Amino acid sequence: TPPSENGVRDLINGRCERLSADGRVLAEMCATIGDAFDVDVLREVSGWDEDVLLDGLGELQDRTLIREGGGRSRYDYVFTHSLVREAIYARSDPESTRRRHRRIARVLEIAHAPRLADVAGEIARHHDRGGSRERAAALYRTAATAAFEVAALDEALSFAESGLSVVDDAGLRFELLSIVDDVHARRAEHRKRSAGIDELTALAQTFADPARLFDGLERRFHHALATEDRATARATLDELRTAAAGERAPSTSEIRVLLCAAELEAAGGNYESSRELAHRALLLSENIDDKALQLTCVSRIVEAAAQQDSLQELRAILDRFNALSAGAKPSALVGVT
Repeated sequence: TPPSENGVRDLINGRCERLSADGRVLAEMCATIGDAFDVDVLREVSGWDEDVLLDGLGELQDRTLIREGGGRSRYDYVFTHSLVREAIYARSDPESTRRRHRRIARVLEIAHAPRLADVAGEIARHHDRGGSRERAAALYRTAATAAFEVAALDEALSFAESGLSVVDDAGLRFELLSIVDDVHARRAEHRKRSAGIDELTALAQTFADPARLFDGLERRFHHALATEDRATARATLDELRTAAAGERAPSTSEIRVLLCAAELEAAGGNYESSRELAHRALLLSENIDDKALQLTCVSRIVEAAAQQDSLQELRAILDRFNALSAGAKPSALVGVT
């Protein structure tokens, strides 16, 4: 009969008890880093001489607690089983563990500075467990943004929600809520968007930042349109026009208001009006260096032209779309149909 999980933990604890004092400390540092770790990072975290460190790692290998990474692992060493790391981590002194997490976070930020976005989630976790809440929230935001850019929506949502659990800064909270809303919008999870959009709009009104207020209102408009609440969409469109009115023309906000109006007209079957509004938006966008916005303008014209069977215009505008797409970032094309 295979041993129970508690029996396995007892076996692991027994091996740890037979370690030297330095071996136990080293095992705890390794467990705090994670399931896998590199010697260079461990040396910076511990401050130990490399010979002493390698001797200690050899002791952990002798007790079958860790093994060399090898194969497909990109790390020098890995724990032999996740239960091994969990048992060692659980028996560590909480205050020592908190300090180690903070130290590990600082070391990893320096070591991975050129590609911080790639490991921001891991570093955020260490800051979080080390008690550095705002730095953790900022890096969770970085990780969520990077995940969303490559359509890793589960990861983006998880990172953003982790950030929201520790954030205190209102501006950073707004950005994290925006990512959560972006994920739900991409998945067409309209019911899940309502509460977040209400909080985003309420937060935006506390800032002396017209761009954030406009963003919150625009999200409310698109949510209303997606749920076929045209009365709310029309009322919000009026608020968007008011918000954009104070900006110097032509502005990005002015173009986005025209695009929202085009969507509302299309939703009501008024494709000619929708096409005219989208053309006006495209004309204004030519004075602004924003390929993603121009792509959105073109896509609105394509949709309206397709509904009206305007084949000649459709061919011309598709040529324009293809030319713009060739010079746009991949993320700019997401959601553009």
